[in-house]
Amino acid sequence: MKSIRRLLLRLLLVNLGTSFCVAIAHGEAKTRVYTVGHFSDEFYATLTVEKGNDVFRPGAVAVYEHGSRKLVLRVESEALTVDLDRSNQASANVKELPYGRQSVLIHEDFDFDGRADLAIMDGQKSCYNGPSFQIFLRRGRGFVKSREFTRLAQEYCGMFQVDAKAKRLSTMTKSGCCWHLFESYDVVNHAPRLLESATESLADYSSYYLKRETTKHGQPTKVEYFLLGPQDLRAKALLEFDLVGPRQRRVKVFLLEGRLEYALVNGTEQRVEFGYELHVQLQGDAERPPFVWSPTSRELSFRNGGYRYVIQDSPGRLGVSVHTGTKVTFLPGVESSRSGSLDRLNVKGLQNVVLAPNSSR
Repeated sequence: MKSIRRLLLRLLLVNLGTSFCVAIAHGEAKTRVYTVGHFSDEFYATLTVEKGNDVFRPGAVAVYEHGSRKLVLRVESEALTVDLDRSNQASANVKELPYGRQSVLIHEDFDFDGRADLAIMDGQKSCYNGPSFQIFLRRGRGFVKSREFTRLAQEYCGMFQVDAKAKRLSTMTKSGCCWHLFESYDVVNHAPRLLESATESLADYSSYYLKRETTKHGQPTKVEYFLLGPQDLRAKALLEFDLVGPRQRRVKVFLLEGRLEYALVNGTEQRVEFGYELHVQLQGDAERPPFVWSPTSRELSFRNGGYRYVIQDSPGRLGVSVHTGTKVTFLPGVESSRSGSLDRLNVKGLQNVVLAPNSSR
């Protein structure tokens, strides 16, 4: 009887030990491995991350040779993203710029030598905790890390843009809503070379406009101004119309924060050819000339040095007159492009508009 009890006890201990070992083995499986979607006929890759529901997880991206399964390179990170495609594989070659999805692996020719290189995500180290990458250039049968290219994928906002046709690279970084830096590069001896920088910020004299300063080869070249878009400007439009001619020039008269503003802009970028705030109101003139509104003739005018500008919005006459001495130049507007009317202008409460003499309103 005792021998039977001994045997049963031994079997029980063996079973408990087996269960304990299985539990330990399951407990050690704290990571999950995903195959990275097809990106090359020569190489394949895996994404290993800790299990969990966090958006960013510790892990590694490893690249192997097809056939031999030899490890080519491996990049570890404390913050990788898991972006799966329809086949439940980790996505490759996803690069939505500047703020969209970017996959853990990008296979593309960065140095324009005709051979695809690799960008491997190494965390979220770019601007505003955006994705950052290490760049490996194709050399022989393998890859060599490039310090210069990696800098472009670390110090800006996510991955850089590649224009294969023009053989140009471009980067962007920002600070807050109102300062951006754009840079473009060519490639010399398998390294990026800075060609042009453009800094955009709010204009010194007015929050209506964006100022763009361009530098080429380290030398300042030009300063341009652009009218902010409707989503940023939040202005009340009074009158807009195109001027006759091929240059896509458009007149805009609008209200913002209790002030009236006039701008002549070019193209879809709304590059400013002339702006009241930029060129008249805040250029250090102690006597800031106001707008003058004549409701009888439906004319809105202002002065800029020796020039007098008159925006005309009357039946049969839409456009801008520029007066200097006895000379008058009329820039006709396109009636079919009109939006709004100066008839809606009410000077009450406006800080920079006065009524013309003998006006009833």
